[in-house]
Amino acid sequence: MVKSALGISTEGYTHQLNFRYPIHGGVEAMVKAFAANGAQIVCNARVRAIQKDGARWNVDDGRQTRQYDHIVLTFPIHEAIKCFSDVPDQVREAVANLRYTAIRIALIAVNNESLMQKSAIYIPDPDVLPHRVCYMGYFSPNMVRPGTSSLIAEVTMPPGSDMDLTADETILQRIIDDLDRIKIIRKSDVIVTDIKRFEYAYPVYDLAYAKNRKILHDYFDSIGVDLLGRFAEFDYINSDECIRRAMTLAERLNTAGHPGELRRKK
Repeated sequence: MVKSALGISTEGYTHQLNFRYPIHGGVEAMVKAFAANGAQIVCNARVRAIQKDGARWNVDDGRQTRQYDHIVLTFPIHEAIKCFSDVPDQVREAVANLRYTAIRIALIAVNNESLMQKSAIYIPDPDVLPHRVCYMGYFSPNMVRPGTSSLIAEVTMPPGSDMDLTADETILQRIIDDLDRIKIIRKSDVIVTDIKRFEYAYPVYDLAYAKNRKILHDYFDSIGVDLLGRFAEFDYINSDECIRRAMTLAERLNTAGHPGELRRKK
């Protein structure tokens, strides 16, 4: 950004110029492929408590307690920290002060194939509600029905803000109106819509970010728990980098002799 402001030509995200996407099943196909290798995966269990028990960890979902040799947290640290008792106040405060945005994602399908030629467009215009739209048919033609096409529009906002408390239908209509006005879609072509809210979207890099993030990482490192992923590590990384870090961590865990050795090899 600084170089661009000074008139120096830059090119960012070049590692994302070329990518592969599942032909069938969307991005979930990747998750199913990872799960198909015989791993023991417990689904539909919301973690309530995590407690050290000697050299092992007890993980309680309110119905059953399971025991593990090692813990890797991959869900948002703001939720994960609630599962641990005796966390120092300084650490809880640091996590509470890590800011983030929530997101509304709207799906809009149209009765033609006009939304097939691009992967995504960023919209740096304060008068247009969504900041980005992604064209689903570009990723795979199997993501849309023949003769139609669709996009998803993203709207971020601080949790609890006036925009966050605005009704879904109001936000959806504003998105459609704005995209019609800037000629990305025509309102008359819209045939299907949906909108969902997600609590965690993007970490916010404020002036206290580095200090607060270091406090939480130092604490979990001291108790022998690894953090992995955008909102566990609280680092603005995309899925490709999440997978790369997961592979690196898996290699370390699989080659370490015991939990104590895991910490020494970091």
